[in-house]
Amino acid sequence: MVDGNKVIFRRAFWVFGALIDEFQYYYPLISIEGTHLYGKSNEKLLVPIAYDMNNRIYSLCFAIMEEETNNNWSWFLDLLRRYITGGHIKLCIITYRHAVIKNSMA
Repeated sequence: MVDGNKVIFRRAFWVFGALIDEFQYYYPLISIEGTHLYGKSNEKLLVPIAYDMNNRIYSLCFAIMEEETNNNWSWFLDLLRRYITGGHIKLCIITYRHAVIKNSMA
């Protein structure tokens, strides 16, 4: 986003095509791990992981957001559903307890 003479980072999402193709062979269970990135700014890195039928762990995608808001979590979950989980009707998502996540999932 451009604000006057400044360019402001809001969020980023990336995924590799092979992971999208392989998700159909994973258990319908996703665990979303998050961590703070420290430095000049305090973005959050989100990495959803899944397990294949041999119990190997795979990172599904990566996202960086500047803060945990309803808007950012909704954006992230929408992209996760659109590009990775697709047509999975029954899917279990495990993540840490945060009111913003609960609101975004609803």
